[in-house]
Amino acid sequence: MSTKLSTKLYWWLGPILLLVSVAAAHGQSIRSSANNGKTVTQINTGWQFREVGKTDWHDATVPGCVHTDLLANKLIDDPFYRDNEKKQQWIGMKNWEYQTTFDVAAATIAHENV
Repeated sequence: MSTKLSTKLYWWLGPILLLVSVAAAHGQSIRSSANNGKTVTQINTGWQFREVGKTDWHDATVPGCVHTDLLANKLIDDPFYRDNEKKQQWIGMKNWEYQTTFDVAAATIAHENV
């Protein structure tokens, strides 16, 4: 039996998430080690993002950034075309949140430290 956890990460957790995701993307496998009791779970799929306070969630790529996610979802024009970059300065002035869900075994949740 497993339980679903929902995690919302705000922009300031991005660098931490980026490091975890890059490590996972570069061949670290999911494993359970009998020696130390640790379980490693990749969480680099199923991500969504939105502007804080808005209701619509959009697909996201992790690792990545809000600019590439906005572009991939056709929510902004190509920043390298004409003066589009200047028109998109508002992106950095907004707060963004990312979320994903993943399965966690009930035995894992029962640990003192998760």
